Amino acid sequence: NYKSKNAAEETLLIERDLAIGDALVERLSVSNYSTQAQSADLSIDFLADFSDMFEVRGQKRKKRGTMLPEERTVDGIKLVYQGVDGVNMATKISTLNSPPLTWNGNKATVHLDLAPGKSAAIEFGIQTQLGDEKLLDAKSLPTYTEQLTIDRRNYDTWRKECASITTGDPVLNQLIDRAYRDLYILRQPTPKGWCISAGLPWFAVAFGRDELVTGLQTLPLMPNLSRDVLTVLANYQGTKEDKFTEERKGKI
Repeated sequence: NYKSKNAAEETLLIERDLAIGDALVERLSVSNYSTQAQSADLSIDFLADFSDMFEVRGQKRKKRGTMLPEERTVDGIKLVYQGVDGVNMATKISTLNSPPLTWNGNKATVHLDLAPGKSAAIEFGIQTQLGDEKLLDAKSLPTYTEQLTIDRRNYDTWRKECASITTGDPVLNQLIDRAYRDLYILRQPTPKGWCISAGLPWFAVAFGRDELVTGLQTLPLMPNLSRDVLTVLANYQGTKEDKFTEERKGKI
């Protein structure tokens, strides 16, 4: 939300850019496209619903945990939820490169004075926490530009390990590039290696059948991905009989 006493319609543009690493780094840019200087108050409400996978899919839970009061930190705010199992989960939002903010509960407000054609940016680092997991200090988080540089470098390194396909059709080339990027973003780290998640945001977990099909279909183009799939599935191979989880010796 923004309020301005002197802003004409369609003269202020708000852009949102995201980059993901150990934390999600968000940059909000406000640009003045008017020929006049403008002042505005930009307010941001921070919320986290802590929905589980099945709630995201539209199912109703018989019982939910409890939202705890938000916690103000030195550099931002922490939103906390206690699950039905008694384990706390939290989302921490830290201000990075930002003008001074005024906080009121979970709402942050910043005053902006923008000359004609000028922009101002506000950046936040967003981290999730389960139980007593350690979080990074805001000073250790990269800026949006730094994280974007890291992300692009990591993707380029991975892409060079894959086969290159170029056609005479620019649209088909874009489609192929998008397919590579989709597979890359589905890669997820596990305690025992990299997996391919079954889908985002519903199934951000490793499903053996889905991974094996993906690894088989992409084998001629990216054999390292197939190797990662086989490695992580082998590391999670069943070692005992468990009727509740249906684990069996040797079963993936």
